[in-house]
Amino acid sequence: MAWKEWFNISRHMASCSQALKDTNRLLREEIEQRREAQARVASLARFPDENRNPVLRLNAMGELLYANPASALLLAQWADNKQAPQHWQLKVDSALATGRVHEEELWLDSRCLLLSLTPIPDAGYANVYGIDITDRKRYEAELEQRNRLDTLTGLVNRQVLDDRITQALCEARVRQHSVAVIVLDLENFRLINGMLGHQGGDQVLRALAQRLVTHVDNNATPSRLDGDTFAVLLPLSPEADDLASQASQWLSQLQAPMAVEDQTLECQIVAGIAVGPEDADNAGNLLRHAHLAANRARQLRQRYHFFIEELNTSVRQRHQRLQALKAALANEELILHYQLQHDAHGQVCGAEALMRWPQPDGSMVSPGDFIPLAESSGMIIPLGNLALNQACIQAAAWREAGWPLRIAVNLGAEHFIDSSLIDTITELLHRHDLPPGSLEVEITESTLMENTGIAQEQIKTLNCLGVDVALDDFGTGHTSMAYLRDLPAQRLKLDRQFVQGLPENRHNRAICHAMITLGHELGMCVLAEGVEDQVEMDALRDMGCDEFQGFLLARPQASQDIALPEATTSTLP
Repeated sequence: MAWKEWFNISRHMASCSQALKDTNRLLREEIEQRREAQARVASLARFPDENRNPVLRLNAMGELLYANPASALLLAQWADNKQAPQHWQLKVDSALATGRVHEEELWLDSRCLLLSLTPIPDAGYANVYGIDITDRKRYEAELEQRNRLDTLTGLVNRQVLDDRITQALCEARVRQHSVAVIVLDLENFRLINGMLGHQGGDQVLRALAQRLVTHVDNNATPSRLDGDTFAVLLPLSPEADDLASQASQWLSQLQAPMAVEDQTLECQIVAGIAVGPEDADNAGNLLRHAHLAANRARQLRQRYHFFIEELNTSVRQRHQRLQALKAALANEELILHYQLQHDAHGQVCGAEALMRWPQPDGSMVSPGDFIPLAESSGMIIPLGNLALNQACIQAAAWREAGWPLRIAVNLGAEHFIDSSLIDTITELLHRHDLPPGSLEVEITESTLMENTGIAQEQIKTLNCLGVDVALDDFGTGHTSMAYLRDLPAQRLKLDRQFVQGLPENRHNRAICHAMITLGHELGMCVLAEGVEDQVEMDALRDMGCDEFQGFLLARPQASQDIALPEATTSTLP
C-alpha cells in the first residue's frame, strides 16, 4: 500500500507541475501581448505628434482642441492660434451637421496641402488631416504646361493661339483696332527631312522657332500650328504697309542660312496675312484665311500675300480640281505626249515625255496647273510613277516596231529623295523587258540644289543600272560649278531662255557657247531645248551642240500621232 500511495502522489505532483508550467507559459504570453498592445496604443497616441503633416482637432465652436507640431505653419496663418478662422468654423458646423467630409487645397510657402475635415458628430468635434500633395500639383502644372506648348519647339500650340486670337478680337471690337495673324509655311520641309532625316528636320524646326521668338515683338504670340507651319498673332496690327514690311523682315531673318549636321541650309518660307475683324470675326476663320493667303503667295512665287475674299472662291475651286486630279490619277486618265529629239545629223534620237490631263470637252489642263497641285498634295510621286510606267510601255512598243528610242521623264524633287525610286525603275524595266538605255531620267537644277547629296547618290545608282540622267534647266538657278563637276549626268540641257535670239543676242551666244564647251569637257552630251527658228538651229549646230528639241523639229504629240519609221530618217532643215 505504501508503494502505491507514493506512486499516486508522485504522478499527481508531476501533473500539477506540468499544469503550473502551462499556466506560467500562458501568463508570459498574455503579459507579452499586453506589452505589445500597450506599445501600439502608445505609438498611436504619438502618431499625430510624429506625423510630418498637420493634424488638428476643432470643436463645434471652431476652438482648437489639439494640433500636432507639424501644424505650426498652418496655425501661423490664423489671427488667433486658438480659434479657427470664420470660414473654417462654418465648415466645421456644416460637417458636423451633414456628416460629410470637406476638403480644401492650401499653399503654405512652397508646399501644397490637401486638408480633409472629417466630422465626429457623436463626439462633437472634427479632425483635420493634412496631406502634402506638392509633387502631384507640380506634375499637374507641368502636364498642363505641356498641353499648352508644342513639345518640340516650346512655342504655344494651336489651342492657346486660338484662345489668344479670340481674346484679341474681342478687345479689337471694343477698342476699334485691328488684329493681324501671319501664317508662315516652310515650303521645302519635306526635302529637308529627306536630306537630314527626322532628327535633322526637328533641329531645323527648333532653330526656326528660336529665330521667331528672338525677332517678334514682346506683345506678339509666336506659335507652331503643325509640322512645318508657324503663325504669329499681332494683337495690335500696324498699318498694311508696316505689316508687310514686318512680314518681309521676319522672312529674311528666318530664311538666313543655318548649319545643321554639317550642312548649310536655306529654308524656303512664304507668309500669308489676314487682318481681323475685317477678314474674319473668329479665330478659326482668321487662321484659315491666313493659310489661304500663304498658299496664294506660294502659287504666285511671292514672299507674302494678304488675304482677299476671292481666295475663298479660289480654294473651293482648288479643292474641286484636287478631287478631280485624284480621280484622274486613280483611273489613269492622265496621259503622256512625246516631243521628239534629233541629233545633229537629223536622226530622231529620243523623245521627252510630257504629262497631259485630258478633259471631257477635249481640252487639256496645263501641266503648270496640275503639277504644282500634285506637289502640294502629296501626289507627285504617284504621278511620277504613272509617267515612268507609261513611258516604259511606249518605249517597249516603239522598240518592238523597230524604233529603239530612249524616252526622257522629268521627275520632281520629292521623287529624287524617295528611297523606292531605284526599285521602281528596276521593276518597270524588267516588267517591260527593256534595256536600261531605253529610259532617261531628268533632274532640274533646283532639285539638284535642294538635295545635292541625295541626288548624287541616286544618279550614281541609276548610272550603275545603265539609266542615263539629264540635267534640265541648267543655268537658270544657282548651281555651283562644283556640283556640275561632281554630277555623274550624261546629258546637259540648254534652257529655252538662252536659245532665244541666237545668233544676234551676243550674251546668249556667249552663254550657249560656254555651256556647250563645258558640257563636252565634262563628258556630257548637250541638248538645246526650245529651238523654234532655223537661225537658232544653225547657230547652235555651228557651236557644236549635239541634240535639239523644239517646235521647229516636232511638237509634243500623242504616240499614235507620231509617224513611225519615216521620222527616224528625216533630215534637219
